Amino acid sequence: MSDLRRKIRLTRLGAHFVFVGCFAMLGGALRGFNLLLVVAGLIIGALLMQWRWARSACESMSLERQLPDEVFAGQSLRIHYQVANHNRWLTIWLLGIEDRVSVARSGVIQPMRTSLSKIRRGATLTVPLEMVATERGQLTFGPSVLSTSFPLDLLAARIEDKRQPTQLVYPRLFELKRGWQRLLSSRHGGMSNPIQRSGRSEGDFMGLREYRIGDKLRWIHWRTTARMDEPVVCQYDQPRRYDLCLLVDAYLPTPHADDGHVEDAISVAATIVVQLAAVGSNRIVLAIAGRDPVAAPASGSIESQRRLLAMLARAEATKNPLFADAMLKARSTAGRFRDMVVISPRSIEDAMSELPEQTGAQLGTWLRRGALRWVNVSDPQSSPCFHVS
Repeated sequence: MSDLRRKIRLTRLGAHFVFVGCFAMLGGALRGFNLLLVVAGLIIGALLMQWRWARSACESMSLERQLPDEVFAGQSLRIHYQVANHNRWLTIWLLGIEDRVSVARSGVIQPMRTSLSKIRRGATLTVPLEMVATERGQLTFGPSVLSTSFPLDLLAARIEDKRQPTQLVYPRLFELKRGWQRLLSSRHGGMSNPIQRSGRSEGDFMGLREYRIGDKLRWIHWRTTARMDEPVVCQYDQPRRYDLCLLVDAYLPTPHADDGHVEDAISVAATIVVQLAAVGSNRIVLAIAGRDPVAAPASGSIESQRRLLAMLARAEATKNPLFADAMLKARSTAGRFRDMVVISPRSIEDAMSELPEQTGAQLGTWLRRGALRWVNVSDPQSSPCFHVS
């Protein structure tokens, strides 16, 4: 309650009333016109009645804003305003709620408004307001204002919430196409696989199939085998463990260049993080090579996913992304990892030509080992598994 500021202000109509009332009072006093004095008395009476009503409403109301736990770019963001009337006798009519949101990345300030017809005495209502989060990054809300000028619109009772909470908008999520996992397969020809089987269990049951040489006896489904008079085994979707570093190349040629491909790269990384970080058996490290290189591992918990998504939401693109620092932080955070997947808005040839010689040599070593997969989101042929805008 200490963050709420209560005020009573003259409306434009109220200012006109004050002017007319002063004119009528002055004219009636100087000229002795009783009719003008009567008019002045009516105006002052209306103002006093409105002031008394506005004061009661101002003392009775309270406002609180509730933000969602998480929101992704391109999705609807629903804000709830909790309006309470603490007066046991007064019903408050015609309330308006005004708020504004400031987008940190673009600096745009967007006003928001909603209304409430009435709130009964002793009641508490929740008023929803929706907006679309068009881009990732931090949103700052407030200050919000709850006001009413009922009944005569001469004075407005205003309650201003000075708090300015923030909401982090995660990157936009893309729709995965069938077979998107091949983006993570950096080796070809059956030599080795970055995907390792994990755990003792056979995995989730998928169905039945005919017996093949090499199948284990415990896989046999005996009831179906007896009925079909031939061996039938259970087929399982065995759990897999990915052991890789997901590196985002936050490259922007010039400060005023179109950052659409950079945003696509960050969104692709966020999509992969959401898919893989939720599985505790996966060993994923997210590294961002941008203005401020960062890295963090995924632990399989919701808090871990949100931490990685928050890193992507705050990522800043630059002309000289710090690849070496990002890889060093990834190694210091999670130790050695088997493979690396780079999500980039440019081709690997362009990156090698612009990166420092030492960093290019490190990436070349990964490439020669067959442990590097470079995904160029600006090339549809290079990223066929995502619906990239």
